[in-house]
Formats: sequence, structure tokens, C-alpha cells
Amino acid sequence: MSIDFKRKAQNEEMGKTYEFMLKNKNLLLVLVASVAVLIIIMNLYKSNVAKTTAIAADKLYEVSKAFQDKDYAKVIELGPGYVEKYSGYGSAGDILIITSQALLKEGKVDEAKEILEKNLGSYKDFGPIEFAANNILGGIYLDKWSESKDPKMAEKSAKYYYKAAIADNGFHKDKSLYLSADSYVKAGNITKAKELLKPLYEDKEVEYQLKQQIKFLYEGLN
Repeated sequence: MSIDFKRKAQNEEMGKTYEFMLKNKNLLLVLVASVAVLIIIMNLYKSNVAKTTAIAADKLYEVSKAFQDKDYAKVIELGPGYVEKYSGYGSAGDILIITSQALLKEGKVDEAKEILEKNLGSYKDFGPIEFAANNILGGIYLDKWSESKDPKMAEKSAKYYYKAAIADNGFHKDKSLYLSADSYVKAGNITKAKELLKPLYEDKEVEYQLKQQIKFLYEGLN
């Protein structure tokens, strides 16, 4: 008898499930269709991303080839458009750096500064690109300080060099921190300069030649 009761309970549960499905069949069909559409959209998105990534890589090759051939005019003509069109893709970040270097080669410093500052925020997840862009901007503002002796230019240089150091966890980090500190000295912010130099001064792993530069600058502030 107990077995019969269990079977009866199972049949009742299945019956309730069946009734629920009948009452809500339209809703269930909509849910199934929605999931199917979502899967299609995701697959299309992935396919589009892969296609755009490949195109951006081709554009990078085109710009790199022009730069290697010293055809800076072609880089300057094509680069900004590619940077805008493929913004956020790694290849576009590389095109951004190459374009800024071509502009600098042609003496168009303000244009290089403008394109870097305009697009830098799109590459926060690309460490090497973020490092390179900030490092170039640090140099641009340092040159502007050399021409004008305006402390504000040195302050901007220091901030960009510091951002470059944060973006780079490898060989260039110590150098960028040193350049940031040196720019802070030029800006008259000795406290900030010492704050950056002290860990470098005490770090025994810093490369020898750079260590001598750090030592000279740091001890000169005391």
C-alpha cells in the first residue's frame, strides 16, 4: 500500500507540473525564444569582435610599414582615423603610439599631445600602451617646461611620468619614477620629489647607472 501512495504522490506532482506548463506555455515559449535570441546575439557579437580585431591588426601593419619607411605623412593621414574607428582595440592603441611618434618626427608636438590625451582613456586595460602614451606625454611637457620654464608644464610632466610608472611593472618603472621625481624638482615640488626618490634611493636592485642618477638627485635635495 505504501508503494501505491508514493506513486500516487508522484503522479499528482507530475500532474501539477503539467498543469503549470499548460497555463504558462506562452510565457515559457517566450523565455525559450529569448534565450535562443540571446545566444544568437552573443555569437554574432563574438564573430564581429574577431572580425574587427583582424581588420584593426591589418591597419596596424599598414601604419607600421609606413612608419618604418619614414613615410610619416602617410601615418599622420591614416592614423587618427584608424584610432577613432577601432578605438579600444589593442591594435588601435599601437596605431595611436605610432601616429604620435610620426607627429613628433614632423615637429607637430601639439597635435601629438592632443591625440594622446584625447584617446588615452580608451586603453586603461592595455598596460604597454598606457605606459608608452603617458611616457611620451611626460616628455612632451618636459620639453615645454624647457622652453618656457613654466612650473605647470613640469608638474604635468611629473604626473604623466608617474602614470607611466604605475602602468609598467617591469624594466621601465624605476626610470619613469625617477623622471617623475626630476620633473617635480623642476616644478618646485621638492616634497613630492623626495617621496618618489627615497624608495628608489634605498632599493639595492635598481640598475647601476640609474642608481647613480637617483643618488645624485636625491642627495642634492638634502
